[in-house]
Amino acid sequence: MRKLTFLGMAVGWMFGVQATAAEWIPIKQGDVTVREIDTTSIKRKGALVEFVGRHTFADKDEYVVGRREVKYLVITSRADCDSRTLAQLATAAYDEKMNLIDKQQIFQPQGSAVTPESIDESALDYICASAQSLK
Repeated sequence: MRKLTFLGMAVGWMFGVQATAAEWIPIKQGDVTVREIDTTSIKRKGALVEFVGRHTFADKDEYVVGRREVKYLVITSRADCDSRTLAQLATAAYDEKMNLIDKQQIFQPQGSAVTPESIDESALDYICASAQSLK
């Protein structure tokens, strides 16, 4: 039993170290939210670009899962710079202490056109410009 506990702690520590290795760059800030991109997560695959974004909520009541208040929503996405679409691949909700509340993988992600002047358009513009430098 102790070995399993130690193994669980070691795996948790590894994921914690990996999470802190991210380089979050803010791309748009509203009155009560911030959207950031992890620059180390940007990966180009042909015309598509995968990346991880983080949405930070300042208002505790803005996003709730069950009865728990979400502080950070980490979103793994795929951008198609040619068609100007974004598809969510996975999400993970965390509280203010970065304790995982819920996570979800989307098995058949569908790309959606971004709304002009939205926070998603800002993310798409940043990712597509960054992806160009990866060519």
